[in-house]
Amino acid sequence: MSQTRKKSAAARNRLIKQNNTLQLKGVRRQNMVLMKALSRSKPSSYSKTIKANEKMQLRQIRSQNMSLARTLKRSGMGASLVKNRMKIQLNADKRQNKELLNAVRANPSSWRKAVKRRMNSQLKAVSAQNRAVMS
Repeated sequence: MSQTRKKSAAARNRLIKQNNTLQLKGVRRQNMVLMKALSRSKPSSYSKTIKANEKMQLRQIRSQNMSLARTLKRSGMGASLVKNRMKIQLNADKRQNKELLNAVRANPSSWRKAVKRRMNSQLKAVSAQNRAVMS
Protein backbone atom coordinates (compact mmCIF):
# COMPACT_ATOMS: atom_id res chain seq x y z
CA MET A 1 0.00 0.00 0.00
CA SER A 2 1.34 3.43 -0.90
CA GLN A 3 2.27 5.93 1.77
CA THR A 4 -0.55 8.36 0.89
CA ARG A 5 -3.20 5.62 1.01
CA LYS A 6 -1.93 4.56 4.44
CA LYS A 7 -2.13 8.17 5.64
CA SER A 8 -5.65 8.68 4.30
CA ALA A 9 -6.82 5.38 5.83
CA ALA A 10 -5.30 6.42 9.16
CA ALA A 11 -7.00 9.83 8.94
CA ARG A 12 -10.35 8.21 8.12
CA ASN A 13 -10.01 5.79 11.03
CA ARG A 14 -9.11 8.66 13.36
CA LEU A 15 -12.28 10.55 12.34
CA ILE A 16 -14.38 7.41 12.80
CA LYS A 17 -12.89 6.82 16.26
CA GLN A 18 -13.71 10.41 17.27
CA ASN A 19 -17.27 9.90 16.04
CA ASN A 20 -17.44 6.59 17.93
CA THR A 21 -16.43 8.34 21.16
CA LEU A 22 -19.09 11.00 20.61
CA GLN A 23 -21.72 8.36 19.94
CA LEU A 24 -20.84 6.33 23.02
CA LYS A 25 -21.03 9.46 25.19
CA GLY A 26 -24.34 10.33 23.56
CA VAL A 27 -25.77 6.86 24.20
CA ARG A 28 -24.80 7.04 27.87
CA ARG A 29 -26.20 10.57 28.23
CA GLN A 30 -29.50 9.69 26.54
CA ASN A 31 -29.94 6.63 28.75
CA MET A 32 -29.24 8.69 31.88
CA VAL A 33 -31.83 11.24 30.69
CA LEU A 34 -34.28 8.37 30.17
CA MET A 35 -33.62 6.97 33.64
CA LYS A 36 -34.27 10.39 35.20
CA ALA A 37 -37.44 10.83 33.18
CA LEU A 38 -38.71 7.36 34.08
CA SER A 39 -37.97 7.89 37.76
CA ARG A 40 -40.16 11.01 37.68
CA SER A 41 -43.02 9.54 35.65
CA LYS A 42 -45.85 7.18 36.49
CA PRO A 43 -45.80 3.57 35.25
CA SER A 44 -48.76 4.38 32.99
CA SER A 45 -46.65 6.87 31.00
CA TYR A 46 -43.44 4.80 30.72
CA SER A 47 -44.01 3.87 27.08
CA LYS A 48 -44.62 7.52 26.11
CA THR A 49 -41.40 8.55 27.86
CA ILE A 50 -39.41 5.76 26.19
CA LYS A 51 -40.75 6.67 22.73
CA ALA A 52 -39.83 10.35 23.22
CA ASN A 53 -36.33 9.31 24.28
CA GLU A 54 -36.05 7.04 21.23
CA LYS A 55 -36.82 9.97 18.91
CA MET A 56 -34.08 12.01 20.56
CA GLN A 57 -31.60 9.15 20.20
CA LEU A 58 -32.40 8.57 16.53
CA ARG A 59 -32.03 12.28 15.81
CA GLN A 60 -28.67 12.31 17.57
CA ILE A 61 -27.39 9.23 15.69
CA ARG A 62 -28.43 10.77 12.37
CA SER A 63 -26.79 14.12 13.06
CA GLN A 64 -23.50 12.59 14.25
CA ASN A 65 -23.30 10.22 11.30
CA MET A 66 -24.20 12.90 8.76
CA SER A 67 -21.55 15.16 10.26
CA LEU A 68 -18.98 12.39 9.93
CA ALA A 69 -20.11 11.62 6.37
CA ARG A 70 -19.73 15.29 5.37
CA THR A 71 -16.25 15.43 6.90
CA LEU A 72 -15.18 12.24 5.12
CA LYS A 73 -16.71 13.42 1.83
CA ARG A 74 -14.83 16.73 2.05
CA SER A 75 -11.57 14.89 2.58
CA GLY A 76 -12.36 12.41 -0.22
CA MET A 77 -12.81 9.35 1.99
CA GLY A 78 -15.58 6.71 2.10
CA ALA A 79 -18.68 8.63 3.17
CA SER A 80 -20.94 5.87 1.83
CA LEU A 81 -19.60 3.55 4.54
CA VAL A 82 -20.93 5.91 7.18
CA LYS A 83 -24.36 6.15 5.55
CA ASN A 84 -24.59 2.35 5.46
CA ARG A 85 -23.52 2.20 9.09
CA MET A 86 -26.16 4.77 10.02
CA LYS A 87 -28.92 2.64 8.48
CA ILE A 88 -27.69 -0.36 10.47
CA GLN A 89 -27.52 1.70 13.67
CA LEU A 90 -30.99 3.15 13.26
CA ASN A 91 -32.49 -0.30 12.69
CA ALA A 92 -30.60 -1.73 15.68
CA ASP A 93 -31.68 1.19 17.85
CA LYS A 94 -35.33 0.76 16.90
CA ARG A 95 -35.13 -2.96 17.69
CA GLN A 96 -33.45 -2.28 21.06
CA ASN A 97 -36.10 0.30 21.94
CA LYS A 98 -38.86 -2.15 21.04
CA GLU A 99 -37.23 -4.72 23.35
CA LEU A 100 -37.01 -2.09 26.08
CA LEU A 101 -40.69 -1.19 25.70
CA ASN A 102 -41.71 -4.84 25.89
CA ALA A 103 -39.54 -5.42 28.97
CA VAL A 104 -40.96 -2.37 30.74
CA ARG A 105 -44.53 -3.29 29.83
CA ALA A 106 -44.01 -6.83 31.09
CA ASN A 107 -42.50 -5.72 34.39
CA PRO A 108 -42.78 -1.95 35.06
CA SER A 109 -40.95 -2.17 38.38
CA SER A 110 -37.71 -3.38 36.74
CA TRP A 111 -37.34 -0.52 34.25
CA ARG A 112 -33.87 0.42 35.58
CA LYS A 113 -32.50 -3.01 34.74
CA ALA A 114 -34.12 -2.88 31.28
CA VAL A 115 -32.64 0.55 30.50
CA LYS A 116 -29.16 -0.57 31.60
CA ARG A 117 -29.47 -3.70 29.47
CA ARG A 118 -30.45 -1.57 26.46
CA MET A 119 -27.58 0.84 27.07
CA ASN A 120 -25.02 -1.97 27.21
CA SER A 121 -26.49 -3.47 24.07
CA GLN A 122 -26.27 -0.10 22.30
CA LEU A 123 -22.69 0.52 23.40
CA LYS A 124 -21.59 -2.89 22.13
CA ALA A 125 -23.44 -2.40 18.84
CA VAL A 126 -21.97 1.06 18.18
CA SER A 127 -18.44 -0.15 18.96
CA ALA A 128 -18.82 -3.22 16.74
CA GLN A 129 -20.19 -1.16 13.86
CA ASN A 130 -17.33 1.32 14.13
CA ARG A 131 -14.77 -1.48 14.14
CA ALA A 132 -16.42 -2.93 11.03
CA VAL A 133 -16.28 0.43 9.23
CA MET A 134 -12.59 0.89 10.06
CA SER A 135 -11.48 -2.51 8.79
